[in-house]
Amino acid sequence: MLSPRLALLCLLLPLAACQGSDANPDALVGDDVVDAGPDGMPPPDGGPSPDSEPEPQGLVQCPQTWTAATEGSCDATDGTGTAVLVRGNVLGEAATYLDGEVLYDGDLLVCRGCDCSASAGYATASIVTCAGAAVSPGLINAHDHITFNNAYPLASTAANGTRYVNRRGWRGPVSTPSNQAGIGATSAGMRWNELRHIFAGTTSNVGSGRANNLMRNLDDLSSADTALGFGTVEYQTFILGDRTGSSNAIPANCGFDYVFDDLEVAGFPGLITHTGEGLDAYSKEELRCVASQMAGRDFVENNVGHIHGIAFDAANYFDMARDDASFIWSPRSNIALYGNTAEPQVMKRVGGNIALGTDWTFSGSATLPRELACADEFDDTYLSNAFTDEELWRMVTINAARATQTESKIGSLEPGKIADLAVFRAEPGELHGATIGAWSNDVLLTVRDGDVLFGEADVIAALDGTCETLDVCGAPRRVCTSREVATTYVAIKALIDTETVPVYPAILCEADVVALKEPTCLPTRVGEYTGAITVADPDGDGLTGAADNCPDVFNPIRSVDGANQADVDADDVGDACDPTPIGADLDGDTVTNLIDVCPFVDDNQTDGDGDGKGAACEICDDLPNPDGVCVPLPPDPDSIVEIQNGTLAENTSVYLTGVVVTSVLYNGFTVQDPTVANGQYAGVFAYTNTAPSLVRGEIVSLSGKIDEFNGLTELIDVTIMTHVSGGTVPTPIALTAAAAAAEMYEGVLVRITDVATINTAYSCTVDNASCADTGTWLINNAIVAWDASWEGTDPEWAAEGTALTAAQPLIGVMTFRWNRVRICPRITADIGS
Repeated sequence: MLSPRLALLCLLLPLAACQGSDANPDALVGDDVVDAGPDGMPPPDGGPSPDSEPEPQGLVQCPQTWTAATEGSCDATDGTGTAVLVRGNVLGEAATYLDGEVLYDGDLLVCRGCDCSASAGYATASIVTCAGAAVSPGLINAHDHITFNNAYPLASTAANGTRYVNRRGWRGPVSTPSNQAGIGATSAGMRWNELRHIFAGTTSNVGSGRANNLMRNLDDLSSADTALGFGTVEYQTFILGDRTGSSNAIPANCGFDYVFDDLEVAGFPGLITHTGEGLDAYSKEELRCVASQMAGRDFVENNVGHIHGIAFDAANYFDMARDDASFIWSPRSNIALYGNTAEPQVMKRVGGNIALGTDWTFSGSATLPRELACADEFDDTYLSNAFTDEELWRMVTINAARATQTESKIGSLEPGKIADLAVFRAEPGELHGATIGAWSNDVLLTVRDGDVLFGEADVIAALDGTCETLDVCGAPRRVCTSREVATTYVAIKALIDTETVPVYPAILCEADVVALKEPTCLPTRVGEYTGAITVADPDGDGLTGAADNCPDVFNPIRSVDGANQADVDADDVGDACDPTPIGADLDGDTVTNLIDVCPFVDDNQTDGDGDGKGAACEICDDLPNPDGVCVPLPPDPDSIVEIQNGTLAENTSVYLTGVVVTSVLYNGFTVQDPTVANGQYAGVFAYTNTAPSLVRGEIVSLSGKIDEFNGLTELIDVTIMTHVSGGTVPTPIALTAAAAAAEMYEGVLVRITDVATINTAYSCTVDNASCADTGTWLINNAIVAWDASWEGTDPEWAAEGTALTAAQPLIGVMTFRWNRVRICPRITADIGS
């Protein structure tokens, strides 16, 4: 995908200049296949094989034509292998394969194209054929509130009902009930809400909570998700710390009680935050105070997605696009609460990334397809068809993956990515539009990381016979709740049915549309506009004739814009319909936006550090930071010895520099001070939750906070400031097993010299009944050898354990877990050499 800045430049250049070398408009057939590894599986890194061919462009008609199902929409044959081949109209990121195929095996996608069935080693795959159906990546909901998703819509948001100017207006007087049937990870309330999304083809969600083992919750990951390499997305509703109170008074100088600082946000795998939710000056101030360190703090960065944005104007969208920040649109909830919504068509024109989210059932949509229906209706009626069906579909697939920083894992059917997919029943000739407004019975198959969750009864029966049957809008379906959560859908529904306050249904049928009481998608504010389309007012915004600077596109006067419709470039064409809404020179300094080092400030183009950000719009013009926030000068460094010997107390923030990475784990890394010759108190574990992008031997500077976790001293809230190659891993300290178990060697690379006994059949449940770690051996009946830092394969680990004999040394980093001292070897040379 072109970067937003290049996309903006391409608006000014001939189309041919912006076509990548992969463009192939004449392609008729094509396949992307990930080369199988030694074990027949795709590469485990979640990315495509370097040998895979670029995807063709546009519509690709495959040579074959799939036969319609004998019953329902899909037929399935159960193979003898572990792989599954899905056939239909495959919605790729660049190409749509008519009568195409997708092949997945285990957690990962293996092939996408016209002839995946010919992939070597997969002749025994199960086959699901859904002729004419749309085969899509699993949908991604970038904005939800899963713990507040059982309630029927708020009555006052019905057509011509109460409207507010910002969220402070309704949060006081309006009760927002949490799930009647519970908000815990194993509660019926949470499971019910996630089932509703699964029945709609959604496999990933950002919603502040989760039900164990159903959807993937990107802001509340399970251990299975982290094992697949996902990093936790931070999700914030009140990032300014303004949760309490109803006053619209704006603190001077952005004096909010921010939840995070710039540097913390820059270190997150991703941040999704609510910004500019309303029509007034307070809502506008929310954005101003998170858009620049010159004003408050800079959260408009490439790892941040901003929800709502009702108060945004074209300059704000341009600011987001130029820094690769994402915009997350929730039109139904916006219209129901405020009578208006953001202007996504403007974000599109400036080259920005747009995702979509449901918000909640209280004022939003119950599922992503219903939110797509709202977006589509609003677009058709009020935006003069600014978006195609494909562009709307992208908002809940690849664009949502970009907004949540998960593009390398999910969002498209690219081979090597996680096997998340959804199949939708389609009308003849319908492709991406099959996802728009889909009801529960339109979803033919939902698969999350290779595990079938829901679909047509005969298909699921062929793929997993343990899943239970249910009636979905008169169609036979199966759902795999009993396999995923050890209880049945019927049992969950029975708990829901006992609630005295009605719970929103999990199964949505078109026949029940009136009873569902979906909030309106037609904008209205009493006394301002009704949204009615008339000859005099063809866009329904309450303005007619010459008084309307966008006569065919909805853009009413908002209090945030003063007495006029938004028109950032003052050319008498409103932002909402202006093909060039920011003009050529936003700040009027005669330097065009694309090359202006401060496009929002009239300055002299001084850029002391040459990073493309001018001195007038950043606070660190002596430190290059072209792609991030200003990093404060580091404090005087602390020492690992002071951390481990107790000189520095728990919860103390520390800064380390010049330390060397000695091992990398699935959830962090260990570093050691190479200047401490005897190794005592010289090593420490840094917890990062997900596997860091580090390698042994790198020299690292990092900040963090001291924490004691179940007997292990560690660093949390870790920010890696620098990491460079060229370091030397300290020589392992030669010790007896008894000496290595001492506290002073925790986190230190050691060499145990007196191995006497090895038990490779050891189970760590002996140490604690809750321990489920595999790859553990017991050395000298005292120390556990653990494969958490092992850089080889599981078979290699097992072989090394079998070959290890008494009197052979064992090298690794010392740690403590489940009431037992452990050693973590890293490579084959650590065992027996």
